[in-house]
Amino acid sequence: MIKYGSIIYDKKIFFPNNERIEKWYNSVKDIFESTNLNFYLCGASLQNIMYGTNIKTKDVDVVVTGENLDNYLLKNTLNIAMNEGKKLNIFVDIFFREKLFSYIKEYEPVYKIRTWENAVDMKDNTPVYNYSKKDFSVETIIDGLYKITYLSQPDFYTYGKKMMKEGKYELQYKKLNEIFC
Repeated sequence: MIKYGSIIYDKKIFFPNNERIEKWYNSVKDIFESTNLNFYLCGASLQNIMYGTNIKTKDVDVVVTGENLDNYLLKNTLNIAMNEGKKLNIFVDIFFREKLFSYIKEYEPVYKIRTWENAVDMKDNTPVYNYSKKDFSVETIIDGLYKITYLSQPDFYTYGKKMMKEGKYELQYKKLNEIFC
C-alpha cells in the first residue's frame, strides 16, 4: 500500500492503458470543464494514445495550468482526479504548474503544486518520493496542498528530454479535451 497525501492505494496499481485512461477522463470530464483550468496529458501515456506506441509507464501524467488560481478548488479537483484513478487502479500523477515548459530549452527551475508532499510505503512507512531532500523546496500553501520547487534538474526532466531526443516522445503536451472529444 502506498499513501499519496490523503489517498491510499490499497490495491495493485496497473500500468495505465488507453481504455483505463479514457474511462478515467470520462469520470472527471464534467468537473474539469467546470473550472477555469487547463488539463494536459503528457509523458508515455500521451505517446501511447496519440501514436499507438507501447511505452511502459506506471502512471498517467497530467499537468494543470490556469490563472486566478483558487487553492481550495485546485486541491479538490486534484484529489477527485486521483481518487477516480484509484477506482480504476491507476495512479494519476496530476499537478499544477504556472506554465508548460519545453524539453528543447535549457532547464530552468520549475515547481509543481500537488496534494501530497511525500509518498509513503505503508508496509514499512518508508518514503517512495521524498521531497524533503536538499534538491527540493517545499511550501505548504493550504492544508493538503504543497508547492514543490525543483532546485536542480529533476529526473523527470532528464528522462523526458532524453525520450524527445531519441524520438520516442513526439509530443510533449496535449489538452485532454482535444484527445477525448
